[in-house]
Amino acid sequence: MKKRGQLTLMIILAIILIAVIIIIILISQRASERPLDIQSQALSVTEQYKSAINFEIESCLKSISATTIREIGLRGGYIIWPDNSLETNFGRIAYGYYEGKSTFPTIEEIQEEISKEVVYKLPLCTKFFDDPQIEEQEPTIKTTILDEEVKVEANYPIKVNLNSTVLEINQNNVASIKARLGLLHKIATEIIQTQVETQQINYILPKNYDFFVQIQVLDDTTAVYVLQDEKSNIAGDPYLFMFANKYTEAEELF
Repeated sequence: MKKRGQLTLMIILAIILIAVIIIIILISQRASERPLDIQSQALSVTEQYKSAINFEIESCLKSISATTIREIGLRGGYIIWPDNSLETNFGRIAYGYYEGKSTFPTIEEIQEEISKEVVYKLPLCTKFFDDPQIEEQEPTIKTTILDEEVKVEANYPIKVNLNSTVLEINQNNVASIKARLGLLHKIATEIIQTQVETQQINYILPKNYDFFVQIQVLDDTTAVYVLQDEKSNIAGDPYLFMFANKYTEAEELF
């Protein structure tokens, strides 16, 4: 009986010891998990903030690019008009042809115009956050004008001081605007070059092109060409590319 009592006591003590060990292990595990939970929460907030800024920049880039491309079309290939431009009732338009010479911008010059305007306007995108802790660098913009679309690539480095953590954002964003600016530029160049070479004002659009060319005569020596593309639209409107022509008195309008 005495031996049985001792054995029972030893079993009880062993069970208690095991229980104590299990409790210690569980407490240790929970203590070690808490910093990980806090770290995960902090990481989650950081990633959410980063995603929000990236989303805003991407959306803003597309909006700015589309507006800039529309203005380029209405102004004759420029954002900042050259001195040699025409004031009209429907806006100021650059000359593409002036008294026997082409003054029309090249595709590379128009790409540069778009890039400069996006560089100027893109920093406005982060103003929506109203956060004095945002540090910005000047964005790098590359514009590529194709026949069927215009691509605007942006690299916009940003640093954000977020709860004693410096968050660096350096993501490349691309806006693809479905405007056939490259194709319209080719037609406009062809119109102007034909007039330079032949001194003929009339231009017959080739049958394989599916947009319209309108000529608005303002006076005896001035006309505005309007290229209208129904397949390219920005904010629901057909895309327009316009340029002005100035003729000498010796040249006849039609």
